[in-house]
Amino acid sequence: MDCGEFADDTNGAIMSVSRTSLPPGGEALSQHVRDAWTSGRREDARTLADRLAEAAAERGDAAGLHLAAAVALACGLPELALARLDAALPLVQAAGSAPLWNDRGRALLALGRAASAANDFRRALAVDPGLVATRFNLGAALAAQGDLDAAIAQARCCIADAPEFAPAYPLLASWLADRGEHAAALPLLFDAVRRWPADLSVRSRLVDLLKSHPDAIVRSADDEAPLVALLRDADVDAQQLTAAGWLQQARDPGLARLIGADGHAEDPAALASLLNARLLALELISQGLPPNRTIERMLSRVRRWLLLSHESDRYPALCWALAAQCRLNGGAWPVPADEAARCRLDAARSICEAYPDIEPAHTAQGVESGDVAARLRAQYEAHAYPVWQRITRRPPQGFAGFCGPFRHASSPAPRGRPRILVAGCGTGRHAAQLASAMPDADIVAIDVSTASLRYAEARARALRISTISFACVDLHDAASLGGAFDHIECGGVLHLLADPEADWRALMPALAPGGTMRIGLYSSLARRGVAAARQRIADLVVPPCDDDALRAARARLLALPHDDALASVWRYTDFYSLAGFRDLMVNEHEDPFDIPRIARALTALGLAFLGFDQVDPDIHACKRALLTADDDSDLAGWAAFEEIYPDTFRAMYQFWCRPA
Repeated sequence: MDCGEFADDTNGAIMSVSRTSLPPGGEALSQHVRDAWTSGRREDARTLADRLAEAAAERGDAAGLHLAAAVALACGLPELALARLDAALPLVQAAGSAPLWNDRGRALLALGRAASAANDFRRALAVDPGLVATRFNLGAALAAQGDLDAAIAQARCCIADAPEFAPAYPLLASWLADRGEHAAALPLLFDAVRRWPADLSVRSRLVDLLKSHPDAIVRSADDEAPLVALLRDADVDAQQLTAAGWLQQARDPGLARLIGADGHAEDPAALASLLNARLLALELISQGLPPNRTIERMLSRVRRWLLLSHESDRYPALCWALAAQCRLNGGAWPVPADEAARCRLDAARSICEAYPDIEPAHTAQGVESGDVAARLRAQYEAHAYPVWQRITRRPPQGFAGFCGPFRHASSPAPRGRPRILVAGCGTGRHAAQLASAMPDADIVAIDVSTASLRYAEARARALRISTISFACVDLHDAASLGGAFDHIECGGVLHLLADPEADWRALMPALAPGGTMRIGLYSSLARRGVAAARQRIADLVVPPCDDDALRAARARLLALPHDDALASVWRYTDFYSLAGFRDLMVNEHEDPFDIPRIARALTALGLAFLGFDQVDPDIHACKRALLTADDDSDLAGWAAFEEIYPDTFRAMYQFWCRPA
């Protein structure tokens, strides 16, 4: 469990260390530590805290040791924090020891010693039962030991006693979700967002829950207003809310009837009137791609009626939203001949903006078929990918919190600002997410597509992110980028290249001693449905492949019956935009992996596997129940599990590794 799972606020913990017991002269250095930390100069704060700890130990200054321990804990150094706290505790009277016991428990919890942490939290509460954060930290320790019932009971009692303690709500919601009670977690988070609309932790937990379990909204009593606010929030990725939002709309029997079976929309006039008047529906249409075929088909039929009926002027809001949708999806929806003809005749009408340019576009030509790198570059010049607008911002973790359990305890912590390489950054969404999570790091993001890099730079400027340096550099030249990197991210890239293992090896010289990598690779098992669907459309997407060909290929797959095995491709968000569809279904080259191949590559490269990342907790629990091995770093166990559940890594294998 990382420090982000504690109820304490890191800045608050550092700023609240007692000043009253400081000896003469001790306050000046302590204030320098606080000033450096709050101004974002974390490396300076860490250096000053080291000096403070040394001086405080000589003087017998418990408050100085405590402050130095709080900085160490915030920098991801729980062992150092523990040593400083152990030196401080004998120096304080029992009545003043509660904050030190609390932070000692936090350090133990960060080290995975949950039972010992719980004992320290109980010691703190025995001294001062009113420490609200400590009561929640005790709940976190109980949850880490697997006692969710006790953790939830503890949290509920604390919220009843201290309803204004904001960190409690996302923690309790996450424990309820871990127990499968998503419908109970959702109103808790909606309530918290109303109370603290600017709290990133509360808001991001709500977005995560709505994304992972959108059906929980069906059992929620909340109205449309909170979802509208989230969809408009500049710090929320609206795409993560579309499935939940449309399910919320379908709670209205009248709208559900008008949408019809599988989106056939038999009365498009009535449907247009209803959608035009619904704020949430308009936000969903304009802010995110459809979550499924039913919604796309329904909206496409409404668009058709608006165009052919000459009634579009009566529905300006809906026409505007559909035009925004067209820009989002890149003109992915099928355009029948009669609609194309009407657009040519009535080009000035607002509804025509909801249609793509009728003339064929984005045709990649003149690239030799054997040159994989050149073909890929041409593909992403024509269709920069992924298309995105916003990210869901979360409370900053810092580099130490981001690495969490995946950075080996013996690995030296970076001195100075950590350097992170994003190899194959595309349009920069992932780099932006990393920069938001780690304001203490410098990020270098490279790609070979100039169109993608232009998109990435524009989005970073729009989001006011200044810690990313973008460069048009091949990953083979990563070692020439001005020094080694403490961490390298390479997700969704290697499997597109002609020789993934060789290209992976090319990144190794750029890794600093003790550094880590997070690699993302397609699973050949999970993508069997994608491979089969590609065969179904192969005759339509013969190179050179223009946008009309892509629309025709999508239309063929959209026409499949629900029970066709190939309809599984509808589950991918990428299916619902033209750039995403091309990346998913018509990629110039793809060489997916399986777990045995990953194991062979790690051995050949001299890398140690540290574990898979971003795997649903339910999958971890299922694996442990099914297999005798209880080690999540056991690749053989994961391979056996994936054979039974081939959709486990449907998005991608994402795993951490480091030099062995």
